Amino acid sequence: MFARGYIEALFRTADTLLGRELTAALARYPGVHLAAFAMADAAKAHRRLTDSGFHMQPLVQMQRPVDTGGDPGTAAFTLARVEPGEMPEGRIQILTHRTEPMVWQPRWLSHPNGAIALTGVLIVAADVAETAQRFARFTGRAAIAVPFGQRIELDRGRVDLVNAEAFARRLPEIPIPSLPFVGAYGSR
Repeated sequence: MFARGYIEALFRTADTLLGRELTAALARYPGVHLAAFAMADAAKAHRRLTDSGFHMQPLVQMQRPVDTGGDPGTAAFTLARVEPGEMPEGRIQILTHRTEPMVWQPRWLSHPNGAIALTGVLIVAADVAETAQRFARFTGRAAIAVPFGQRIELDRGRVDLVNAEAFARRLPEIPIPSLPFVGAYGSR
């Protein structure tokens, strides 16, 4: 958990559609397969995405128990997810946290390495222009050309889109398993 954003480790717990999607993603490569974009109103985002041509799954209300260090708590959130294949980069979704204090508990926000925020996601694609157009439609923000590819600036971070060559120059220690590929997250 960071003051702004978080990293979540997912694993398959049952033979469900989501479990099978995760298994298929991990068969492509180990690593990052999900990027969730927080918005104040996931239902409104769901309507916008549908109107902009995305094939959408039904809006989902989810919750899970949370250890609060005291009385039991519940983390509740709403997810707007595209149909599998709409965003081949992975599970790209929009969410609204309905119980932020349950998720951002002060006891989890201090780290020895000083990390306080997620700042962006770096995605590698064969066709950067097409990918940038899709992510621009998804986020509702314009993609801009930058020296290494395309960038979409968000209120609390950014999406950088690059080709394999640009990624290899920036992060040569990370092999590119297949395209598209969620190559890295940035933190501050």
